[in-house]
Amino acid sequence: MLAALMLAYAALQLVAMALFGVDRWLERGDAFSVYFNFFSRMSPLTVVDGRLSTRLPLSGLTDMT
Repeated sequence: MLAALMLAYAALQLVAMALFGVDRWLERGDAFSVYFNFFSRMSPLTVVDGRLSTRLPLSGLTDMT
């Protein structure tokens, strides 16, 4: 049952990426990408110009569009 759900989810992702474009789908449509991006913006760590940097916790939430 779990394998069937995983295959269905993968098929849905591939179809959606083909319809909307990979970047647009991953930024706005894929639930896991959106969910984990939200949590990453709460982190006090960030990458700026390819280097690890710090910021105030939750300050990344102001950059959300």
